[in-house]
Amino acid sequence: FFVRVLDQYGNAVNSGPTVVSLSTTANTLGATTTGTTSVETTTGVATFNDVRVTQAAQGVRLVASVAGLPTVESSAINIYGPPASIVVISQPTSGIRNLVLTPPLVVELRDVLGNPALGQSPTVTAAIDNGSGPGLLSGTLSKQATGATARVSFDDLRVDSAGATHRIRVQTAGAADGVSANIAVAGFGAATALRYVQG
Repeated sequence: FFVRVLDQYGNAVNSGPTVVSLSTTANTLGATTTGTTSVETTTGVATFNDVRVTQAAQGVRLVASVAGLPTVESSAINIYGPPASIVVISQPTSGIRNLVLTPPLVVELRDVLGNPALGQSPTVTAAIDNGSGPGLLSGTLSKQATGATARVSFDDLRVDSAGATHRIRVQTAGAADGVSANIAVAGFGAATALRYVQG
């Protein structure tokens, strides 16, 4: 991004290089800037190519300063960190053995502040939680999160045995696991019709 040094008429100051320094405001919960945070202007413009904010924070404002001039702040920026936990957004509550569970199990990756960990696409894996109902989980058990939403939808999961306390555990590297609530899986569907069988 760029910072422009202007005169009182709003024109770029081209008289010589001016050092522009960058920092964060005091209310950013420990988030600071790293990289090249002091840059000389060229034709009145300072270009910052490698500035990073050190941790996840909401409402971070960057402060540009030049000796002898008032400081100027950027608009608020939300900084998202790496996934720290997985939260179950929606899930099936019941199903039938060996049939696709509906609605899909949807989970969201969140950073240490509880915000969606946007812009990242780690692989998330689903499995039957240890100690829950017996059986094997099948379907697409590993999926990449969608960076724009930080969510994963497991839409073809099946359980191969009946039971009232099946739970699904979801995992990704570096984050606390997420676990669904109990899912009651029946051995067969409810009766809906009669059929005459000649014998």
